[in-house]
Amino acid sequence: MSLIADLLPLSNPLVGDLSKTLRPPEPNHVLGTDELGRDLLSRIVYGTRVSLTIAFIGATLGCVIGVMLGLISGYFGGVTDFMVMRVVDALLSIPSILIAIALVALTGPGVINMIVALAVGLTPTYVRLVRGVVMQTKNLEFVIAARLLGLSSVRILTKHILPNISYVIVAQYTLDLGVSILFAAGLGFLGLGVQPPTPELGSIIGSGKAYMSIAPHVIIYPGIVLAVLVAGFNLLGNALRDVLDPTSKVMYE
Repeated sequence: MSLIADLLPLSNPLVGDLSKTLRPPEPNHVLGTDELGRDLLSRIVYGTRVSLTIAFIGATLGCVIGVMLGLISGYFGGVTDFMVMRVVDALLSIPSILIAIALVALTGPGVINMIVALAVGLTPTYVRLVRGVVMQTKNLEFVIAARLLGLSSVRILTKHILPNISYVIVAQYTLDLGVSILFAAGLGFLGLGVQPPTPELGSIIGSGKAYMSIAPHVIIYPGIVLAVLVAGFNLLGNALRDVLDPTSKVMYE
């Protein structure tokens, strides 16, 4: 629904009616209205689109940077590996959500700052994950043969190593989409993310928490959508890992 929201007969998520504030679910407003009389279904659908966009871009940026650093660190080792991993260890010692909150608090709220904060928070996980797999893969016969043939390091990394470890990256990326949605919602809930009146799941819940005693539907429905999104991506990530991981296939056989 969020992908085709413009084609659906939904109310304008930015326009409200103060005579219809905090209405419970009714025929004209299937999920009720919020504190400004705006249709809650419309705001949830458009807010989900915003949350997914931030999650996809942030997770993709963190994945690309982390994979590149992990490949370089794991393949070349030495001083490069030492310097990269010390920075990664320092970042991993702090919860990712705290890193994201600190960066957004320093740079100010906004979509771009949220995406950068998400990418920085997720990058260390990919660096450590990819580094470990590359250190195992670079000692296998096909990599040694490519090196003896005189192929460049860039070609070995991109044509031989990366395709053979892609299953790990894909599974982790899918899991991190759920994490990114939670990060974005957490920042929005704290008022550090997408700014009003633009709808976003976290900001919808954050603005509705003051009315939860008299209109619980304002936070229940976006909360359910958020939980379903995160659970869905987690289940998808686990399924992809089981399907793509060659070691799990051997174990099952």
